[in-house]
Amino acid sequence: MKKKKILCVLIVCLLAMGLTACSESKPVNKVELLSDEYVIEHYTIDFPQYNFIASEMYYVAWEGGLFIPTGPTEPGYRVIIELKDEECTNLLSEYEWTLVDNPELNVELIDVPEGVDWYECKQFNQDKFQYVNVNYVYFDGVDTIIFDVHTY
Repeated sequence: MKKKKILCVLIVCLLAMGLTACSESKPVNKVELLSDEYVIEHYTIDFPQYNFIASEMYYVAWEGGLFIPTGPTEPGYRVIIELKDEECTNLLSEYEWTLVDNPELNVELIDVPEGVDWYECKQFNQDKFQYVNVNYVYFDGVDTIIFDVHTY
C-alpha cells in the first residue's frame, strides 16, 4: 500500500513538472546551413543544369523545459545555384523574366551577390517546382538563381 502511495505521488510530481515545462516552452526560429542538393532533388521538375553553391533550411522549433525540441516541422529552404554554360540562354529564350524593383532576399547563412538586378518569372516557378510553396525565385540574367520555398 505504501509503495502505491509513493508511486502515485511520484507520478503526480512528474506530471506537474512536465506541465510546467510545457508552459515554459517557446517557439524559436532556427536556420541551418545544408551541404547537399536535397531541395532541388526532391522539389523540382526538369531543373536546368547547375553547380550547387549553398542552401539553408529554416524552421521553428519548440524549446524549453524538459521536452526535446519538436522540429523541424514544415521547413523552408533557401538555395543559390550557378547555371551551367548554355542554361542561361535557354532560360532567357524560354521564359519572360520581369525585373524586380526591391527583391527581399531573406537569407541568413548563404552569401548572395550584391548590386545585382534580379528578375522573376511566375511561369518558371509553376513549371519547375512541385510540392512546395514558392516564396520567390530570382534570376540575375547571367548565371545565378536564388530561390526560397516552403514545404507543405
